[in-house]
Amino acid sequence: MRKKNAKPTPTPKKKIVSSPARSNVMEVGYPFFMQDAHQKQYSQYLNKYLSQERMFQGTKAIRWTPAINPNPSLLYTDSTDLGLIAINTVAGASYYGHQNVLMPLDDLFPNYQHQFLDVGWRKGVVGKNLFSVPQHVSIRLLFYRKDLLYKYFFKPPQTWDELEKQASTILSGEKNPVLNGFVFNFNPDVSFSMFLDYIWAQGVDLYENRPQWILNRQALETGLNQIKRFFTAGITPKAVLNYQYSDSFKSFLEGRSVFLHHWSDGLRLISDLPKEQQENFGWCLLPTQNIKVQSKSLIGGVNYAIPKNTNYPEAARTILKKIMEDDFQCWFAENLAAPFPGLKSVYLNRTVRQTRPYLDQAEFLLRHGKLLEECAYLHGDYLNWRSIGGQELSFLIEGNDSIQEVADRMEKRFAFLLPNPTYSGLAAQTIDYIQNHIEEPLKVTAIAQHLKVSPEHLIRLFKQQTQQTPLEYINETKMERAKILLKKSHLSIGEIAYRLGYKSRHHFSRLFHELVKNTPSKYRG
Repeated sequence: MRKKNAKPTPTPKKKIVSSPARSNVMEVGYPFFMQDAHQKQYSQYLNKYLSQERMFQGTKAIRWTPAINPNPSLLYTDSTDLGLIAINTVAGASYYGHQNVLMPLDDLFPNYQHQFLDVGWRKGVVGKNLFSVPQHVSIRLLFYRKDLLYKYFFKPPQTWDELEKQASTILSGEKNPVLNGFVFNFNPDVSFSMFLDYIWAQGVDLYENRPQWILNRQALETGLNQIKRFFTAGITPKAVLNYQYSDSFKSFLEGRSVFLHHWSDGLRLISDLPKEQQENFGWCLLPTQNIKVQSKSLIGGVNYAIPKNTNYPEAARTILKKIMEDDFQCWFAENLAAPFPGLKSVYLNRTVRQTRPYLDQAEFLLRHGKLLEECAYLHGDYLNWRSIGGQELSFLIEGNDSIQEVADRMEKRFAFLLPNPTYSGLAAQTIDYIQNHIEEPLKVTAIAQHLKVSPEHLIRLFKQQTQQTPLEYINETKMERAKILLKKSHLSIGEIAYRLGYKSRHHFSRLFHELVKNTPSKYRG
């Protein structure tokens, strides 16, 4: 067995905390609510809904009590009275599933693929098991002041550059000292996940899912530059660095911002406004970096899970099953309406659709979303990615470091968090051969002959394990070596081409531009 890119990153040991003796009272976690009144309303209805349901653990009757924002450390204790946890954090459901601290739910929801929204249940699947189910699904959108855009004859922006120009024009025309052009939450806890929206707006990801985890350095620098420009252009105030979840919503809905980048929860907040105020606001998909590429934006939401160490697994399963019933979820969507419901049957309820007409847009909007849980390079402890990303993005905005300096540090610090793809057999032998002969002309036929297999057999087995052909791996590996030589050596571009086994500088430069999205000379400069 061969492990690629192994890094000696120690994994901190989990601290095991002792729990008190059982009380026969199970704690039930609640989803996040921006308003206390909504939390109270949820609590009252849940209590009423469960009043006729008797819950047992073995032969003992179990009562339940609310648990508002329970500490996730309870998942690592010997046992806990927490029976149900609402996971609100991005990538949290996947992380805890990988940590093996949640109870599998496949037998409780055997038809989950048909019962819940696709992007909802996919958040809760780790390996072959379902560990959480979606209360609701959210996606990041662009909200805008419809009245101001119409006043200046603008349509909703399709690119980030267009947004920047529109915001600057409106601020200049309005001359309102309390009006901002563009706001979003950018405190260190959320800034990295927000930043990924600007990477995905370029039609690429931060890393390519390849054996060597190739960083899209150009996309990284473009995203950093875009964020920096919002602040230097004067359309985004530095106050957003300290904004909490509801702060930017409040600023926008009070008319103090032209544009808002935030979760689809804003759809409900707008729909709850008086009719005449609703007309002032609109929303759309996030802009792209280039209208020729399709942007993606982050999908989040709340998932329910049962701690593996709960004292009350039977009672917890009973409550979770009840909460996911059609009647309860329809009530939730109609009254509290965090877009978009995770249960598919809710979308068939006529009353809900009349009350929340924006649910008609769910399929279109969610089709343009992306799950952090399915970004393979983030597998492991996402909290470390969030921490490092948040620190570096704060340095970018508040410090004097250049884009390149911040990108250099991010590349170096992220490298230690990348998972280690494992390959075996013919794929491992092929990778060994390519790595040992990378500065020679390499042909798949010659590699196959060396390994005593046919080229067709080599290509098929290699692609099964690595999701790319041997030729694609050869070219990407050579380009990674070329990037090092361009930055670290004084060799000319022609000499680098010759050293890497290319017959001409032109062929090397064309391939470099195709894979790196930059010319060798510009990359070196």
